[in-house]
Amino acid sequence: MQYKGACDCEPGNSSQNTPLCQKVNGAYTNTQIFGKAYPSIRELAIAHAMANSPSGVQGIVSSLCPIHTQFMGDPTDPLYGYRPAADAIVKRLKSSLRGACLPEKLNKDPTSGKVSCLILVTMPHPGDESICMNGAGLGPVDPSVLDNFRAAQRAALQEQGGANSELPDPNTLPVCALQELTPQLNQADFDQVGSCVGSADPGWCYVEGNAAESCAQEIIFTNGEPPPASTVNLQCIEQTNAAVDRGI
Repeated sequence: MQYKGACDCEPGNSSQNTPLCQKVNGAYTNTQIFGKAYPSIRELAIAHAMANSPSGVQGIVSSLCPIHTQFMGDPTDPLYGYRPAADAIVKRLKSSLRGACLPEKLNKDPTSGKVSCLILVTMPHPGDESICMNGAGLGPVDPSVLDNFRAAQRAALQEQGGANSELPDPNTLPVCALQELTPQLNQADFDQVGSCVGSADPGWCYVEGNAAESCAQEIIFTNGEPPPASTVNLQCIEQTNAAVDRGI
């Protein structure tokens, strides 16, 4: 009697008539063939908090128990093993890596569809801005915008103790502008929902609504952008013609 109630399939147990118990001729028996597990409240509370974080939906909750333990006649069965959890994680990562949500809408030119902002790409290795002319959607930055951007970089560097082996002098790193794609000027680069995510052309686009998926508005980079190991900043030109750093 020491372990009475330990078996989920014992008569009178609330789990008796569940898939935990062996089935014979359509009826569950008292023989237990599976175990069960419940997530703790702590993990669920953390996932719930992440799902409502300021940066967007981040929490993912999935069952420890596979829905299908064998292929149901199809090797691509989406419910086999831990595919549901893996697919949810991959979709979340794709959304996180492809661009950045913006807290407010950007003004668009009614003719070109462009916003009054630039994506500035700081390359990882010292050199001059001639690298911006090597293609890959990069181009030179307006000198006045570049001067303001470098001044802000220098001020931020001084606050961190100045240049060193880990924080190189920003004046030595080339800064380029990444081209903006719009439906008006680059129609072939956009899909049916208005996103440039599948475009073969290098660049970025600003999207709202369905194209932004989990965001109200978003910056999307096309495949391969920004360049590896580079850093990007969204510089928006306000009515005062001053560059405002909305770093992403």
